[in-house]
Amino acid sequence: MDIFEGNKKLEAAIFQALDYALYTRHAIGEPFIPVLMLYTGEEIQRIRLAGRGDPNDLFEEKLRNSVESYDYIVWCCEGKVPHGGTKQDAVLVKGFDTSLPQGFLFAQRFQGIETGGRFKKLGNPALLSKTEPLPVPLVSRADEEEFEEPFISGMVIKDPDGRVSRVVIAGHYSASVLSPLLFDAVIGTLREAEPNFSGQYTFNFVPDTLQDNPLNQFILQQLFQDLQDHATVQQWESRSKRKLQITLEFNPGKGPIALARSTGGTASSGPSGDGKAKPWWKFW
Repeated sequence: MDIFEGNKKLEAAIFQALDYALYTRHAIGEPFIPVLMLYTGEEIQRIRLAGRGDPNDLFEEKLRNSVESYDYIVWCCEGKVPHGGTKQDAVLVKGFDTSLPQGFLFAQRFQGIETGGRFKKLGNPALLSKTEPLPVPLVSRADEEEFEEPFISGMVIKDPDGRVSRVVIAGHYSASVLSPLLFDAVIGTLREAEPNFSGQYTFNFVPDTLQDNPLNQFILQQLFQDLQDHATVQQWESRSKRKLQITLEFNPGKGPIALARSTGGTASSGPSGDGKAKPWWKFW
């Protein structure tokens, strides 16, 4: 069932925010400063809101004081959600299409580096609510812009020794939009992999689409982790005695980038995050 009822722009904005929040949090051991994302046409404003109290109040106050109107509004903060009889850390994302009276609330559980291990997503994003009241007046948009659909294709490469590798050609500005398609492409081909398949995939991104930057590399590294955790990949690796490997080729880029396989150690160094916030709010 499509909970977004075909609203692909809102869906993309929410999942981009989830990825952005995870990226912001992955290399720091404390809650990140809440982020408000405001979409107008093709422009996105990101505003960080530091303060005490419920972040929802801070977001809504900021919006009440704004004289602008927006197409989509998304905000991210950190809290805890119940799971298996305990409360676990999670990034929380609310998203709104301002032409609709209600929005969505999602949570993504995670394990932070403050636990002594590597940063790790726990499970999949969970829908907590699809009846969040719009925090601004309704906006009438008669001419909705079309969503830019992602492009994906592939080919098989055979070397002179008969070993097979696969190239997945993909194009879109958002790694969050491409990730599910890349995931399905790998799982689909592994289920019917050639006997001499090496396990090597190259993700080749169409020129002038996905940018070579740390955020996109982080999202694709998380995708690689999700693939390594999937039963289809584990069964293929056990049966073939080979390992799944993924290399990124951005166009333009700095050259091929080999994604690292999980070792179960501590998280590698990365961006220092957006400041050191104290845990001022918990979602129960």
